Amino acid sequence: MKLSKQIFKEFLEKDVIHNDRVINFCLKQKSLADAIKIAVLSRDIERKKHKHQYRIENTQLLMFLEKISSLEHKIQNINKFDELLNLIVKEKIIGIGPLALYDIAL
Repeated sequence: MKLSKQIFKEFLEKDVIHNDRVINFCLKQKSLADAIKIAVLSRDIERKKHKHQYRIENTQLLMFLEKISSLEHKIQNINKFDELLNLIVKEKIIGIGPLALYDIAL
């Protein structure tokens, strides 16, 4: 996926995200919509929730997915991590904290 390669290039070079199962699963998705779903719901290939998000209710993640999914066309045109993070932060809802927002953007 073109967007993923641009956003993650520096992280991949530093091997920062190599072992993150959710990020690796996102990178394997065929569509941006699927990658967004995986990222927001914070699930790996085995459908296990990321350890950072285990306290967030699934209903909150699903509500946030609805908001973020509607922004797919904007996300498609973003080339920088900080732009993506800022877009996601603007859409935050109660129950989705700063760490979750950062992880979703990653």
